[in-house]
Amino acid sequence: MILFALWLYATLRGRQCPRSGSRCDRQTGEVAFQWICGGVSVNYHTLADFRTAHVEVLDEVLTTSVAALMHEELVTLDRVAKMA
Repeated sequence: MILFALWLYATLRGRQCPRSGSRCDRQTGEVAFQWICGGVSVNYHTLADFRTAHVEVLDEVLTTSVAALMHEELVTLDRVAKMA
């Protein structure tokens, strides 16, 4: 759940996380990323391996999640990061 939450948060923030695990890894210094991780160490390989192993499911779940959040007017997207 932590890895999915990191990808979702990065997507909502329009970050490069969905295209680069290393960029997402560097962003874990942000307070929100630290909160999501809850003290769990997350590195580039963990994020990249998760994305690689679950590309289709992650894309579908992220799309569905973002759409649901937008439908409920909980988020707005000025810029959306696209998965590679």
